[in-house]
Amino acid sequence: ELRPVQVKAIQAILDTPHNVLITSGTASGKTEAAILPILTLLQAIPSTSIGVLYVGPLKALINDQFERVQAMLDQSGIPVQSWHGDVARSPRSRFLRNAQGILQITPESLEAMLMHRNAELARLFGDLRFVIIDEVHAFINSDRGRQVICQLQRLAYYQKTPPRRIGLSATIGEPELAMTWLSGGSASSTLLIDDADGKRSVQLGLEHFVIKDDPPNIKDGSAAEMESSVVQGDDGDSPNSVSTQHVNKDDIDALYLHMYQMCQNAHKSLIFANTRGDTEKIGYALRELALRHHTPDIYHVHHGSLSAALRETAEDAMRDTSRPTAIAATVTLELGIDVGQLDQVLQLESTHSVSSFVQRLGRSGRRGSPSTMFLYSRERVTDSTDPSGHIPWNLLQTIAIIQLYIAEKWVEPPAIPKYPFSLLYHQTMSTLAAATELSPARLAERVLTLPPFVQISQEQYRTFLLHLLELQHLEKMETGALIIGLQGEKVINNYRFYATFEDDSGYKVMAQTREIGSIPSVPPVDTTIGLAGFTWRIVSVDDEHRSIQVQRARGKPQVVWVGGGIDIHDRIVQRVRQVLTEGKNYGYLLPH
Repeated sequence: ELRPVQVKAIQAILDTPHNVLITSGTASGKTEAAILPILTLLQAIPSTSIGVLYVGPLKALINDQFERVQAMLDQSGIPVQSWHGDVARSPRSRFLRNAQGILQITPESLEAMLMHRNAELARLFGDLRFVIIDEVHAFINSDRGRQVICQLQRLAYYQKTPPRRIGLSATIGEPELAMTWLSGGSASSTLLIDDADGKRSVQLGLEHFVIKDDPPNIKDGSAAEMESSVVQGDDGDSPNSVSTQHVNKDDIDALYLHMYQMCQNAHKSLIFANTRGDTEKIGYALRELALRHHTPDIYHVHHGSLSAALRETAEDAMRDTSRPTAIAATVTLELGIDVGQLDQVLQLESTHSVSSFVQRLGRSGRRGSPSTMFLYSRERVTDSTDPSGHIPWNLLQTIAIIQLYIAEKWVEPPAIPKYPFSLLYHQTMSTLAAATELSPARLAERVLTLPPFVQISQEQYRTFLLHLLELQHLEKMETGALIIGLQGEKVINNYRFYATFEDDSGYKVMAQTREIGSIPSVPPVDTTIGLAGFTWRIVSVDDEHRSIQVQRARGKPQVVWVGGGIDIHDRIVQRVRQVLTEGKNYGYLLPH
């Protein structure tokens, strides 16, 4: 039976010529609502080129969607091909020889295609009918999302009829801005299909821990120390109560003991942390507790610095209904990768945005069960005489984010910069590399008509190009045409150029021939690191090939990631101040 949001989306795709933005919660069937009517239209009038371009933010998400779409296409005769750095060359080459059907791709691989297959783009995309952008909310606030809009506009040079754009997104603030973003450069308007009438039951729990030391020194704890209450909410995302309990401990043992007990009492648990380092600490601590309490090791770690094989092992374990599983993850599992039915989501410390809170909350509660989330707030004890050092900032931010969503239904709106100069450099170099050479006027015409750069004047761009000439990133020919300069060649010939985000892959970590993951820096030989929730001793370092050989070890490992600064929306800061100053007794905080 189709959900109301699916019915509305299918009608919009089949019965109108417009772009469509579908916003609803996790596991609400957005992908099926987009793909099924598109397949109907493609079968009625087949495309003479690739018919559907699916752009996803994660390779793992593309792999997951590839399997789902393949199942939908089983009897249709329409081919589908995933395309990213982990996909073998031979199936990609076969697909290109007879380019039809659906191409699922990352922005980075699409950028490489635009740069290096310039002569083939008309054949590959000349009759493109639809572009599906998955996880729009993950794209829209970043240069990466603006890169995608540039790519679609650059593809338009090779198309007689502009393709329709279908955006799939979680709940998003000010959806009108997202609709404008999706339509960037397109003559078609965008219809919004949302799940405004959808309601769900929510269970929230909150514990506040006061600690002195971190990381932990795991000790035994009584069941009483691990008790807490999780209170059922009613329909409409409105919880009746949240438990808070100040546990004055000399260390963080109680937090991990509580987390361990929560995982023991559930079949499938997804534990979110805001940093890779924290996921490693969680994985190590829970494995140590399982060892000391003689319980099975059901724990996995999932983040972007682990090998694809280990991440897939964790995902497969979560989908396997026959055994309990708990995964400590970063944002890599916040998006729509299907990991099956979850009993609960745990969150270490406040999320950095309301949007992230909503996404993580929505990972549980599928198939009619309530969305269940337990949040851990922790503060470090300080001896400072500064009064602000004794304010529980993390607890206040957690409350502020809960209030903004539960009470006010507020989610961060997209932030669209006026002058995205970093992306301007990226698209200037990419456009010129694809064309080999262009006159300054022709280059300006191609680049400044891309939607993110409409606020940049001709004179500003002229100054920008002169600066790149001075840096030898560009070079001027005797004819007056511009080409990539010597310094620019060094930039664009590195595979990292295709991405608009920082690549911190660092050194590859190997246990003999098995890849574990990567770390940004190298501690000395014979020291230990934490990776995939295990402790590893560094055996040798190969600086030339940027690889490290390791062996499994025991003991508390060193965490090698250092977190950077995070932008918090002003509205959250204002809500923290309101929580701090108004003295309100929030109904979901129990007396203590």
